[in-house]
Amino acid sequence: MSLQTTLIRIEKDMEQGAKYKSAQRLRSLIKTYPDDLSLRNKLAELYNEAGFLDAAGLYWLLTEPSETYMQTAIDIYRQSVNNSAQQILADLALTGEEALQSDYAKQQIQQLEAEKIEQDRRAVTQSLNQAAHQKKSTINANIKLIAGLLLILSILGLFVLGVINGIVTLLQWLAGLL
Repeated sequence: MSLQTTLIRIEKDMEQGAKYKSAQRLRSLIKTYPDDLSLRNKLAELYNEAGFLDAAGLYWLLTEPSETYMQTAIDIYRQSVNNSAQQILADLALTGEEALQSDYAKQQIQQLEAEKIEQDRRAVTQSLNQAAHQKKSTINANIKLIAGLLLILSILGLFVLGVINGIVTLLQWLAGLL
């Protein structure tokens, strides 16, 4: 089925209120024609009208927002994925072979890829810092354990010396009585 035939069918479905079916067909077309931003915009409009602002924001992400409601939807989507560039790129489902039609879309993809690299770098740094902190905590715990054992041994040693001293004193006293 050609692109135009499918788009006509989508329009008819939408007029009849079959928005779910229309959304399915549009998502299928986007997989087939990932570089056609008009398909993403049409799906975004459908989601926006249905009140699924986060989904609309995903599909408007590669289109320069011309209205405040578009930017609002994009912001809602980004917040819903905690501004994770990795998640956004995965959700966009781009294969890297697309010849995106607009400079804005290309710029957005480049920006997301740069954000992903930075987020990955921060995650690795944070992981290394946590590992170093955990190692330091383990060393500190071991030092405290050794110090505690030495204290206990010292106290036991003093106790044993006190007992021996007490026995010697007792024996000397008993020898003095005889």
